[in-house]
Amino acid sequence: MQTPLQATIITILVRAGGEPPRDKYSLFKEFFDIIIKREKQKGMGTILNTNQDLIEGVYHLLGFELQKRSSTTEGSDALISLECMKQLIQRKLDEDGIDQSSKDYNKMLNDAFHMIVNRINFASEIKEGYIGFSTRSMQEFLAAVYMVKTFNDSDLKTIIKELAKSSYWKNTFNFLVECISKEKTYYLDHVIDTVLSELNGNDIPIGETNATKS
Repeated sequence: MQTPLQATIITILVRAGGEPPRDKYSLFKEFFDIIIKREKQKGMGTILNTNQDLIEGVYHLLGFELQKRSSTTEGSDALISLECMKQLIQRKLDEDGIDQSSKDYNKMLNDAFHMIVNRINFASEIKEGYIGFSTRSMQEFLAAVYMVKTFNDSDLKTIIKELAKSSYWKNTFNFLVECISKEKTYYLDHVIDTVLSELNGNDIPIGETNATKS
């Protein structure tokens, strides 16, 4: 419990029963899952009851997009306008194959927007008309989950190499590797034996440096 956020998360998890996880990825995942579950229990018939995957998918996408934006933005976390938030939901609906001409499309769009902006406050309205994550760690966690769930194994190999070179993406990189160890166990040996070994310079003769090695 190194930060107030981590202490808050652990308190919530303990109250929910069970022993808090020891690794950071599992800590954030259980926190994310329990908040979703609590909101889901507040009322039947909400979009969480009918399409939980959509809400979770939008959050993963939002974390990834804001993490990219904040990597090129001076200062604190990047923000996204409410209109752009709707566009992200539309993007996820399109990816899920929901036809825009469907009678349910606009209802799903509006219900998802209301749920994310007004009900589940992982991201909130930081300033009028713009939302973002008040805690960078949640943004980094969701960005990592998005990459593991969205990109194929070949792309993940490239992403791991790129993120490992950046101090800004350090925490996302750690979440990413931990997520792979939980969600893509078949790929973990490859990550350790090839990607991370190469980054550690295991293939370079003793006495040489990998400072200029691409």
